[in-house]
Amino acid sequence: MMLGQKQNAPILGEICFWTLADVSITREDLENLFDKHGLDKKYLPPVVSDKKAFSRALKDLEKKEKEKLVRKIADNEDIIAYCIVDEIADQNNIDVDYELVDAIIFNKKEQNIKLKLNNVDHKWIEQNFEYFKTIYTVDDIRTMIVKVLKNINSILIRKHGGVYFVPKNSISELNKLKNIVNEIGLSEFYTLAIYDIEETKKTAVKLFKEDFLSELKETADHVIELINKDAHSRHIQNSIEKFKKSIEKLSMFKTLLQFEAKDIDEIIKNYQEKISQSLLTNI
Repeated sequence: MMLGQKQNAPILGEICFWTLADVSITREDLENLFDKHGLDKKYLPPVVSDKKAFSRALKDLEKKEKEKLVRKIADNEDIIAYCIVDEIADQNNIDVDYELVDAIIFNKKEQNIKLKLNNVDHKWIEQNFEYFKTIYTVDDIRTMIVKVLKNINSILIRKHGGVYFVPKNSISELNKLKNIVNEIGLSEFYTLAIYDIEETKKTAVKLFKEDFLSELKETADHVIELINKDAHSRHIQNSIEKFKKSIEKLSMFKTLLQFEAKDIDEIIKNYQEKISQSLLTNI
């Protein structure tokens, strides 16, 4: 899909975003998609750990038992334990009480699941646990997508909705990722070509600018807040590095799209002065 008319103009890159739906894929099937479309398998999600599979099985139980609460009560070297409770409302006394239904315990060393009271379906829990050990979910695929995009030098231009700009020299890898995602459940991966013409550059800059200014304000305000609170120097330094990375992102995007942003440069300068003033005041 193209944004605007091509007009024989050179391509600068592509904007991409996606929706994930009906995601439930085994590692074997995902590996086959990587082979089919030629994407490096270093981007494959890690094998699902027992801990993650157990947690997902319990979250699924919570969806099934909507009237019950599922809460983690222990997670140490030996076990992970969740309790299932009934919430009982006392309308007369404006109060609430909780009654233990069962406790589900996963032994990390023995790799088995036990119930404290045997009030829930042990077989269903075991089957769900085994299922989630072999399946990648939405979270795994989303993490995989972001990992690929980071490694092909893309720039996050809109945090909400996950909109990225991918430079022209990485479009080939982007298309491999796109083809894979489009074959996972009902997911869809969209790309918009950005050409070196004013119309498309303005659209891309507008998308980037709004979110970037929000990010910049958030990071700068956090730096100033930590300085004024006399926080630990390490925390202040980390927040300053985050602020600098935001500025670096702008610089990279300006180079890729070949545009000037004097208004943003002035805002950055003001924030830098405020941070410097805060540092001097709190010495």
